[in-house]
Amino acid sequence: DEKQHFTNVVYDENWSKGVIGIVASRLVEKNYRPSIVLTKSNGKLTGSGRSIPEVNLYEALVKCSHHLEQFGGHAFACGLTLKEESLAVFKETFDKEIAAQMDHQLCVPTLAIDLEIDFSNVYSPTDVSPTKLPKFVRVLQQMEPHGPGNMRPVFITKNVYISDFRFLKEVHLKMEFQQKGFPVRLDGIAFNFLEQFQKIEEAKPVDIVYSISVNRWNGKESVQLEIRDVRNSV
Repeated sequence: DEKQHFTNVVYDENWSKGVIGIVASRLVEKNYRPSIVLTKSNGKLTGSGRSIPEVNLYEALVKCSHHLEQFGGHAFACGLTLKEESLAVFKETFDKEIAAQMDHQLCVPTLAIDLEIDFSNVYSPTDVSPTKLPKFVRVLQQMEPHGPGNMRPVFITKNVYISDFRFLKEVHLKMEFQQKGFPVRLDGIAFNFLEQFQKIEEAKPVDIVYSISVNRWNGKESVQLEIRDVRNSV
């Protein structure tokens, strides 16, 4: 539908209210467009929306408010309720308002990198403990909670090797990375990464862009790199 070119507004009366916000976030990640996911509750449509940095979601909803029963939120996220018969005209108006904010030009996602680091910054071999995370990771945890205005730091490490990998559900990847001269291998996970992975030349060094998370499994904590991008080193 060309009229919905700038937004994703999807509805299914059987969707659970508990997951629609997560689905909206995933749609934004996949298509990089403001997205609203709706389900039916008490005879009306109720929904959750997520946006991109270039668009103020709340301002767009204010201009669509005559089609809504109620709404609230901020620039990046919203909740809303409307009558089912108002859905078609709301979708059209919402798309028009978002297009106006974007000046009718689709935005392209950019990846802002905060700092270039080596694995020795993340995980010093002298800081290995079965019960404690590395100091660098513990410092990062003090910056939580993350969200709009306090996004998770994004790092780049260059010239590392993918020493092992396996697919999860055919599109996600669990990987192991090693940097020359550093004895500790670091685990990484990359979601929806099949297409990017196929572009990587095998056995050659790569540059990886990632955030650092903590994987909790069977009562143990370990460092995990959440991969945002990978490319062969120049």
